[in-house]
Amino acid sequence: MLRFSVLCFLTFPLLADSIPVQQLQATVEETNYKLHAQDTNLRLLEERVAVLEQKLSETKTKQVENHQKDLAADLRTLKTHLEKLQNDLINYEKRLSQLDRQVDKDMSSLKQSLQTMLSLLKQEEDKSYTVKNGDSLGQIAADHKVSIKALKELNHLSSDVIRPGQELKIP
Repeated sequence: MLRFSVLCFLTFPLLADSIPVQQLQATVEETNYKLHAQDTNLRLLEERVAVLEQKLSETKTKQVENHQKDLAADLRTLKTHLEKLQNDLINYEKRLSQLDRQVDKDMSSLKQSLQTMLSLLKQEEDKSYTVKNGDSLGQIAADHKVSIKALKELNHLSSDVIRPGQELKIP
């Protein structure tokens, strides 16, 4: 059918010059022009979309790169802090070890001092003197560097009279 229409158009030139055909040609040309304009607009829009997509991609890439840089800087800072903490911990452990050894020495020394003190206290508690012939309360007090009053009180003496062989506690 299309061949027939084209043949008719070519065969009958008078029809081609008729007004409806001219209007139809004008409409086709106008439609072609509009179609070409729309096609141009579409290509321009496609180019703009491509440019915007490229910019968006570049922006995202830059943002990711910036985030990576920030993260790398944060990781370096954390690493520095971690190394400092490790060094501090090592130093604290050394210091703690030193303090522990010092405490052991001090405890040993303190134990020894306490044992000596206990021994001295026990000796003082057990300190006694056996009165000999010719001894006096004043002489015994002077020899042991205590007062007569202290000797009398500790030994429950009411007078200064003592006898040979008598055991006196020495304060």
